[in-house]
Amino acid sequence: MRTKPFFTHVLSGVALLVLTYAEPQAVDIGYSVQTLIQFEQVIGHASRTQPKRQLGSHVIGKAPRMQPKRGQISQVIGKASRMQPKRRQGSKKRICIWSSGVELAMFMYMPFYATLVSGFSAYHDAGSLVIDQRTFNTSDQIAEVGATVEQLELQKGDMFIAIGNVGWEHAPWAAMFNKGVHTVYHQTEPMGPCFPQGGVMVREIWHYSIKNLVKCTNEGKGQDPWPTNRFVPSGFLQGMKQANHTRHWPPPTFLGCAVARPCFDAVQASFNNQIQINYEVWNQLQFDTFIDTPTILIDIPKECDLQAPIATSRMTLVLSAGAHVIAMNSNPDDERLFEGLVTFVPQDQLFEAYEYAASLPPQERTDQAARRVKLFEQRFAPTVLFEKAGVYALLDNLTTLNG
Repeated sequence: MRTKPFFTHVLSGVALLVLTYAEPQAVDIGYSVQTLIQFEQVIGHASRTQPKRQLGSHVIGKAPRMQPKRGQISQVIGKASRMQPKRRQGSKKRICIWSSGVELAMFMYMPFYATLVSGFSAYHDAGSLVIDQRTFNTSDQIAEVGATVEQLELQKGDMFIAIGNVGWEHAPWAAMFNKGVHTVYHQTEPMGPCFPQGGVMVREIWHYSIKNLVKCTNEGKGQDPWPTNRFVPSGFLQGMKQANHTRHWPPPTFLGCAVARPCFDAVQASFNNQIQINYEVWNQLQFDTFIDTPTILIDIPKECDLQAPIATSRMTLVLSAGAHVIAMNSNPDDERLFEGLVTFVPQDQLFEAYEYAASLPPQERTDQAARRVKLFEQRFAPTVLFEKAGVYALLDNLTTLNG
């Protein structure tokens, strides 16, 4: 059944290859995915009512009763509107979290956005930060990135984080770099290059997978300058609708593009063609509808590559919602991060693992899901990820760096 759809400094983050997580108390960082639903509604309205060529940003402001508990954060979504980017005010550090790409990419990048905003908002001096969050969804907007950056008057002590690998040739990397802006490329691709394209001058690369962290760390050996590499995956998302586990023998579902998995037909055959394919989850409301339908997720890495990194963006969504995930083996170092959260098995054991999970009584699966959500929250809380990656220490020292 198919439902349509360059400074030398490599952090000790490499030690994450063998890290064992202590389970700290979960931290309520006050950022909910319900805020993203509001963002989507505003963006959808803007895209229907505004002319294509108009540049600017839609200032969302603090979501009622959902603002971070410490500090004040300006939420900014870059869609066409008649409002021009705000120039800097006072001495606050500006943290730009920007992405480019089609509108569908917004939900794909949402877990990264939410993690970064939550992590920064929990900083001990969050009141000194202004977070500027934008997406550039048309070629005209992307072409104007340079002008937008110039209007913001970024300076030493500010941070510019580019999520994804599309369109960043238009950003004024050299100018920001020379001013002392702390430029960061947030890598989101499983097998892409360390840099999105030539000429991008970044001080840091933040990775969503251990495999990419190791690759880019090794690639930088002997090269001077080379960016700092940190492991900053997407983390636990607050306020997610919880998965429905009330059905006896729930069907298996693959969430994603089956065409990009050459082994999928063989896996489907081993399931006697029972696997449902869903490639139509591109916003929060669609995800909520999907997760409310009892199922067990079957996850297969891209290209069926046993060394492929885990798609943490998708995994973040489903684990925060308490989904039951059975995954084909992928990169062993990345697998260790999800031990106890995901059932990893070889390709020929996927059906056996599914049958066992599906045979459990609904209440037992519900109880298991609650334990996994709690563990995921403890292990992948944005504050924990930021602390382990050294992002808070970076903020403490930011004005003294890049001189």
